[in-house]
Amino acid sequence: MVLSAGRRDHNRDDSNANARPATGFRPLVIAEVVSTTGVQCNLIGLPWLVLAASQSPRAAGLVMATQLLPLALFAPLGGQLAARFGNRRWMIMADLARCGLTAAIPTLQLNGVLNLEGLLLIVFVAGMFGAPYLAAQQAIVGDVIGQDEARLGQSTSLLQGAVRLAGMLGSPMAAGLVAVLGAPGVLYINAAAYAASASIVLWFVPGGCRPSDNGSLRFSGTVRLLLRDRLLSFWTLGTFLTEAAWQAIFVAVPILVVSRYHGDVTIVGMVFGAFGIGALLGSFAAVWAVKRFPLVPLATLGKVVQGLTFCLLLIGLTPVSLAVCLLTAGLFNGMSNGPAAAVRLLRIPIEARTQVLSLTSAMSQLGGSFGLAACGFAFTLFGESATIHGIVATQCIGFILFAVGSSAWQRLPDSHGKRRLETDNATE
Repeated sequence: MVLSAGRRDHNRDDSNANARPATGFRPLVIAEVVSTTGVQCNLIGLPWLVLAASQSPRAAGLVMATQLLPLALFAPLGGQLAARFGNRRWMIMADLARCGLTAAIPTLQLNGVLNLEGLLLIVFVAGMFGAPYLAAQQAIVGDVIGQDEARLGQSTSLLQGAVRLAGMLGSPMAAGLVAVLGAPGVLYINAAAYAASASIVLWFVPGGCRPSDNGSLRFSGTVRLLLRDRLLSFWTLGTFLTEAAWQAIFVAVPILVVSRYHGDVTIVGMVFGAFGIGALLGSFAAVWAVKRFPLVPLATLGKVVQGLTFCLLLIGLTPVSLAVCLLTAGLFNGMSNGPAAAVRLLRIPIEARTQVLSLTSAMSQLGGSFGLAACGFAFTLFGESATIHGIVATQCIGFILFAVGSSAWQRLPDSHGKRRLETDNATE
């Protein structure tokens, strides 16, 4: 039996979604900015707490890795959980759970009963709640905005830009707070940020779509849904590789600064700051661009130019030209991500949206983790030149796969003129 994503039900849901004013989008953006700022506090405060207590960089690295691992491991299961509970409910529940778990860390440490094993368990469980949160965070934009292509593209781009801005400002703010309040105080602020985010979503973001009737969609069905859409499957694989290349370059830049530029740490800050500024500008530029250009070509152009910019890393760059290179790559990365997120929302059936987005988020996380892990080993085993060539090649293969997927782009109109994924026995 072939289902057209529940055409009759979707027509009704889409018309309701488009008729519903997007009154909850602004509070949703505020909630995500607050939550992201808290995450940045955690990224600074948690390793600082470990280093202050143990003087062990190895322990600090182990804690951070344990925090990220569940994002990839539990994403498929997490997508099913978020679909059963509903995106809004899961975001509230996950933020409240992470609030309690985060607050427990400094409380136990200040009472002298926190050991490394207990800390690893706490951050692992917190990561388990974060795995489906990423998918629910993406899917709820469609719940709030509806299915209008231009509005959805603008909204996803604006959300990307706001989150990037919070990330850029959150890190230096967290570093300053560590100096004033200490690591335990910063972790309490992180917990408060989670609580504030949950409260904003609870009180100001409308309920949107009810929990999915298709929450029982099995993992194999989710994979079949993804594989049957050529654009989404190639985009997912391409994003795995481009994310691996991005994370690898974040490891490579400090190494290059040491080997080429006499270890001047200010160059690292300049290069990473240039990327952040470029990505932020690109996200807000996409808000303007999606009103004038189709989403798929816009997302693809951003990926291709981003990848071609990476090729400049193969030549000898001065610190300034390296910063310009990362700024340009970040600009087109920002221009691509928002439209690409909107395309995914439009192509995935509403009842399977959270599960499929959870799977694509897991692939992106796995790609980034692979890039982080592989880069250091590659520098040690193969040397600087071969590693940089490998990073550039990975980025280029990724954007080629992305473009191949985009070549399958076509408009198969339903009553709203949107391209939808067809499902075939997805729940079997």
